[in-house]
Amino acid sequence: MKYLIHLFTITFCLQIQALELSFEAPYDCRENFKHTSYCIVTRPKEWKESEKKLIRKLLEKSPKDLIKQLKNDRGDTLHLYRMGFGQSPVGRILYKQNTETIAWVHHERRWAISLTDNFFAIDKLIEGSDHITFKHYTLVHELGHLLDRSKNSSEKKDFLSLYIWRRAEQVDPLSFISRTRWQMDAIDSDELKGIRESIANYVEQDQLKEAARYAYHQAQKLQLPSIYATQNPSECFAELVASYYLAPEVFSNLPQIVRQWLLAELD
Repeated sequence: MKYLIHLFTITFCLQIQALELSFEAPYDCRENFKHTSYCIVTRPKEWKESEKKLIRKLLEKSPKDLIKQLKNDRGDTLHLYRMGFGQSPVGRILYKQNTETIAWVHHERRWAISLTDNFFAIDKLIEGSDHITFKHYTLVHELGHLLDRSKNSSEKKDFLSLYIWRRAEQVDPLSFISRTRWQMDAIDSDELKGIRESIANYVEQDQLKEAARYAYHQAQKLQLPSIYATQNPSECFAELVASYYLAPEVFSNLPQIVRQWLLAELD
């Protein structure tokens, strides 16, 4: 009887600690999902069993304390949506050309991530690592977004002051429409513009490895988690989270005040 009680306790604990994954069926952009903006660039599709297996494997390797914190805030079930190929308008602002949409978190669901064809097509390691895949890094980046939505970390004044974020008017280079966007004043705007143009030139010439290597070294030079982190405070926070858990050499290169702030926020 004592053995049975012990066995029940172990089983119960494992169930409590386990993360349930819900691989969602394709939804109707017109009827079943309020947030339709991504339906403009991509469409829902069915999951393959091999894709489900990969996601389970990646999440098993993901930071346990991060997932535990998200479970406490958002519940035990992570909802996952499979999307087709799509391009993001973000690239027009950063690099004056469209870029491929890879993944995003949903606004309506408490704990939901969408992954596109582009996510599954990318088969490489992140720059500066000999074992962390881009897929794994991207998934932890999205978990960082979910944590941000629970704690509103990227909206806090002390976080915004780390890289001197402010709102600024920017003009879309393709539509010439003026929009209010975030700007990181800790980095010289002309220098950052030149870096983005250089990255765009590498990509235009299909020199993707060179683009990644160049972006990595420029980010290290500027003590940033990545050049992508300069997009807005939300992306900056998610990149800090991903670098802390998966890219220690990048995280250790950040300013001490940034590292101390994130460690306190994750505590």
